Amino acid sequence: MKRARIYPLLLWLLLAGWTAAPRAMGQQADAPPGPSKGRRVHRTRSMGQPTEPSNTLGAAITTGNQIDYHGGPVLLGTTNVYYIWYGNWDATSIAILTNLASRIGGSPYFDINTGYFDGTGASVSNAVAFAGSAQDAYSRGKSLRDSDIWRIVTSALSAGSLPIDSNGVYFVLTASDALLDGFGGSFCGWHTEQIYQTTSIRYAFVGNPNPSALSGCAHQTSSPNGDAGADAMANIVAHELEEAVTDPAGNAWFDSNSQENADKCAWKFGTTYTALNGSKANMSLGGRDYLIQQNWVNSSSGFCAMSASPGSDFALSATVSSQTASPGNDTGQYTVTIVPVKGFSSTVSFSISGLPAGATASPINPSTTGATFTISTSFTLGGGTYPFTISGSSGSITHTASGVLLVNGPVLSPVVITMGTIRPEPSQVGQAYSVSYSVTSSVGIPTGIVSVTDGAAVCSATVAAGSCALTSTTAGIKVITMAYSGDSQFGARARTKLHSVTNGGALAHLASGAGWETTFGLINLGSTSASMSLSFLGDSGGALNLPFTFPQSLAAPLNTSSVSQSLGSNAMLLLDTSLPVGQALSQGWANMTSTGNVNAYQVFRYAPSGQEAVAPLETRNASSYIVMFDNTSLVNALGTGVAIANLASQAASIAVIVRDDAGAQIANASVPVAALGHIAFTLADRFPVTSGKRGTVEFSTPAGGRISVLAIRANGNAFTTIPVIASGSAGGGAMAHIVSGGGWRSVFSVLNPGTTSADIVLSFFDDGGNPLALPLTFLQTGASSTASTVTRTLAAGASLIVQSQGLTSQVVLGSAQLTTTGNAGGFVVFRYDPSGQEATAPLENRNAGAYVLAFDNTAPLATGVALANLSSQDTSVGMILRDDKGATLQTATIPLAANGHFAFVLGGNYPLAAGKRGTVEFTSSGVQISVLGIRANGNAFTSIPVLTR
Repeated sequence: MKRARIYPLLLWLLLAGWTAAPRAMGQQADAPPGPSKGRRVHRTRSMGQPTEPSNTLGAAITTGNQIDYHGGPVLLGTTNVYYIWYGNWDATSIAILTNLASRIGGSPYFDINTGYFDGTGASVSNAVAFAGSAQDAYSRGKSLRDSDIWRIVTSALSAGSLPIDSNGVYFVLTASDALLDGFGGSFCGWHTEQIYQTTSIRYAFVGNPNPSALSGCAHQTSSPNGDAGADAMANIVAHELEEAVTDPAGNAWFDSNSQENADKCAWKFGTTYTALNGSKANMSLGGRDYLIQQNWVNSSSGFCAMSASPGSDFALSATVSSQTASPGNDTGQYTVTIVPVKGFSSTVSFSISGLPAGATASPINPSTTGATFTISTSFTLGGGTYPFTISGSSGSITHTASGVLLVNGPVLSPVVITMGTIRPEPSQVGQAYSVSYSVTSSVGIPTGIVSVTDGAAVCSATVAAGSCALTSTTAGIKVITMAYSGDSQFGARARTKLHSVTNGGALAHLASGAGWETTFGLINLGSTSASMSLSFLGDSGGALNLPFTFPQSLAAPLNTSSVSQSLGSNAMLLLDTSLPVGQALSQGWANMTSTGNVNAYQVFRYAPSGQEAVAPLETRNASSYIVMFDNTSLVNALGTGVAIANLASQAASIAVIVRDDAGAQIANASVPVAALGHIAFTLADRFPVTSGKRGTVEFSTPAGGRISVLAIRANGNAFTTIPVIASGSAGGGAMAHIVSGGGWRSVFSVLNPGTTSADIVLSFFDDGGNPLALPLTFLQTGASSTASTVTRTLAAGASLIVQSQGLTSQVVLGSAQLTTTGNAGGFVVFRYDPSGQEATAPLENRNAGAYVLAFDNTAPLATGVALANLSSQDTSVGMILRDDKGATLQTATIPLAANGHFAFVLGGNYPLAAGKRGTVEFTSSGVQISVLGIRANGNAFTSIPVLTR
């Protein structure tokens, strides 16, 4: 633009801290073909600081379509067009221009603008409404300045003639006898924005060129609608409107020459046809013909056209585009974000080009959201600034973003450091993984210390060691940094590498076929959606294909070795595997990973008897796991089954120590398990020394590995899982429910897993929190008593088995608490003698903020719940009942006395849970509680794993 008015804008940009090179906000269009005098000029300018736009601003985006996005807002949703008729206007002109504004929205022509978007990928819509008009009878006279156009707009707003609309474009249309300085010689129209009462107002000027300015602002004097002035204005109105929606503040869409989309096609009309009056036209709207200049299509390298319907697309935004490194080292992370446009959801593959010799980018996995990578530099790479290109491709679509590598000064030391394989990749939270490395030189042997860190955990080892082991405590993409400290000859160096750590865990056993079925339940305990993957592996570690059905939906059965799905917050997913009757048994294990706080459990069911047992997801990574076994007899002979899964990608030899119930070692051995493999056996068969005894069997985790252990207790009539005790777990705990009498018995198994003796106190409480005296039998000695507490000293490795079995028909309910001077813990077996049914539950010692039970009350299933207050003060327990989609059904509070207990049937006390699946959450601020769940299917019952947030 040649006019001096640009300078107030530049001053504003400087005062606002604008750091990019300023661009001219007005563009001169090409002169039309033929002998026409003068030029058509379009310009954009800004006259004041805009308010924060309603849509999100983003980083600059290079499209490859000869027009780029510079981070500013676009108009989203319906654009409302307002006309201000300045001066005297005839009905024909008004009809021509009003028809254009009323009909241009939804047209193939305006659809071109939907290819323009903001930093979030939200696109301009093909929705335009003519929202109203106002008259102005020369309020600023007939000789106008730029400032008069803004005053004409504000006059209409302040008078209430037009509404204040942040999504509006206000056109001041001046009659032929009202002249704006420069009109017809320097420009034919322009658009801009200013602030009115805190609202950004987008407005434009278009003048009637008939008769004095037709040579400069009309392509033809014989016009389609017989009104040369109004038809010429229609061409300029369309031009300004499409720019006002794609670049309202002058900081969104324009090219390297500061041309906006319509500027790039100014006075280009494409294919025309002859109207009834002999003039040229290229568009029909509402029964009228118009000659409208083309618009720039933001796709396929860019081109001018009269129509286009851009499909789904994406853009790349280099949100972290510059990083620094010294020669021989790695940079920090570059980050590139995929901006989806018009529903784009495909995977994008990335590549890096243009790096100098001696610089190498780390591999980038295809993604639907974006990418992170680092660049490794060699010792030979000199200091400097090196631009490069990040390319993303999906199908036939390719877009790029720019990056910069900054290299600081030369490094004289020729030491070479390498970070090798990370195993396993990915790892899970709490799982150890090893990072291999090397430090070498052609002029000597480096010595010193190498430190490896994920930003939280740190491991240090000598150069000669060659590897370090870490365990990450949180999930996510970890930047693993290997830092060499240097020695007297070699300087310090560092390398980085990305490593993925997922949430998850293992289910050490699954069974399908020969009457067995396994149901998996997964629950997203997080506040946002999370993706999960459940993989099934066989005894040899290979993928195990199984048939699955989905009880919550009508989805078709699926035969697969893995299931992946996104779960909404608090949502639940069930999947069931059962081979056809008569087909051989398939066994293995399941591994779960997730991007969020997803937990899981499994239900084993033996269809011929209806027996069930439930096992929780193993998320711990203990040095060893201890199973308390009882191979004696209670009513029937008892037996113990064990399953082990090897979560590591290398074969494992698992050390085993067998102890009797006094803690004395009676056997040791090892159990081989294939890489990612599984083994299941009966304890007495594999270790005959356990036959007819009580005691413990300890399975040690191999160095650098990870295992999961599951145990089953069978009594001839029924089976149940046995809670597995992890070494180093906190001592003590509570049991939210005990039952004695009326055919019921509760059997407490307490173990001291420590290396020294420990004192224990086991206390019983009734519903009101009072001491509860129970008839007790000590099964190891046969001694009996009636007491509300049991006090003992347990030797290292020793266990105590205490049974309460009422001798009358009266059922006594309550809770129990275990305190200890060591790490003693254990579990309880509930037994109903008339049927021989049993269920086990571990002593609760987690002291969590919230406890969550999955329930399934669909026929014939029912859910029982027990709560215990473990403190000496009364409390109210908060309850949230949700369905399996995560929607809240009901909230309530449940009062509990100090040390009190409450048991109820969920669907009976809370009818909204009847017939449904879902979760129930219990919380108690400042007071520790314990929760127990029971699942009954009409034939059998089992406990439900209690999950914690």
